This record gives sequence, structure tokens and C-alpha cells, in this order.
Amino acid sequence: MPMCVAARRPSFRWRYTNQSGPSTTPGTAVTPGASGSEGSATVIASGANIAQDVYGVYLWITGGSTSTTSKMHLLDIGFDPAGGTSYQWAVNDLQVGSSGTAAQGGIDLYLPLFIPAGSQVAVRIQGSAATAGTVRVAAIFYGNPTHPELVQAFTKAETIGTVTSTRGVVVTPGTSAAEGSWTSIGTTTFPWQYVLPTLQIDDSSTVAQQGFY
Repeated sequence: MPMCVAARRPSFRWRYTNQSGPSTTPGTAVTPGASGSEGSATVIASGANIAQDVYGVYLWITGGSTSTTSKMHLLDIGFDPAGGTSYQWAVNDLQVGSSGTAAQGGIDLYLPLFIPAGSQVAVRIQGSAATAGTVRVAAIFYGNPTHPELVQAFTKAETIGTVTSTRGVVVTPGTSAAEGSWTSIGTTTFPWQYVLPTLQIDDSSTVAQQGFY
């Protein structure tokens, strides 16, 4: 007699978000650096907020676009297990440039990142434009998984691709529905278990970019 056994999938019984309710300006205001410089670290969750070990982080980035101006942005996320400001920058140079408004959709990212309970979490953004502007970063932190033995979360990551002019490797699309040429974006230095490709557009005529990664 055949038997069907339902597969167990982990879900999370705890979460924290820096988004208090519906808003056209969600999350925390973050000021990017200007003209290719790195912005200051901005706290998006205190040590008291991170009451459980975190196994995944969802980020929603909005408000980073300006009409007629190319605004490329590279976002880093870091944490201090002691709850202070000595951040370990676990993920660097996520491309989130020209993010649309909340109404337009913005840019969504999910990172299976492990953050110990009691950590203070911050982000910083490198910006390409001479006028920095403001980016909104909303976050949801997930913890207390129903099946922790099934959860895969990383503690370190690397970004490949030469990051110059606040952008990644330039890839030229094909024209007239044709494929473009293959473009190498770099070489890994250790085995990967998770890959998050991101992109951004360097174009002053593009009003805003939306994406889900």
C-alpha cells in the first residue's frame, strides 16, 4: 500500500519589522554617500529589537530615484553581536539603484542571513550622484523556525564583479530580440550555496526601477 508523507518545510514563529504600519515612506530613512562615497551606517534594528536568532532578512528599498538623474546605489548590511556599532559587514554592494517609490513597487531582496540575538543591525549605501537624496529601507527579520534543522542560513558572503563608479560589471543587452554576448562577472573564492544576482540601470532617462530578487 503506497503511503504519502508530507514534507516538512520550516516556517518562522517570530519576526521583527521596522515598518510600523502602511506608509508611503516605509521603514527607515538612509542617506547615501554622494559622488561615489560610502554613506554612514544607519541602524534599522537595535539589539533589543533582535530578541531571537535571525535566520532570514527581507529588505524593501524605495525612494532612491530622481527623474533625469542616474542614481546607482550599493547597499551593505552589517550587525554587531554585542549590540553596539562595531559592525560586521556581512553582505556588501547589493545593487539597489534608482529604486521606485512604495507605490511603484521599489526593490525587494531576501537574504538567508544568520544574525545572533541581541545584535544591532545597520545598513549603509554608496551613491553615484552628486546629490545624495534619501533612500527608505524597510526590513523584516525572521526567527524561531519551526524546524531549525532544515533552515539554511549563511554567515558570510562575497560580492563578485568589479564595483566601479558605484555599479557592477557592465553587461550590454542584445538588440532586436537577440541575445547579448556572455559577460564574466568574476570568480568565486569559496564554495557557494546561495546566489543572489542583482542589477541596476545606469540611465538618466529611466525614472525608477522595480525588482524582486
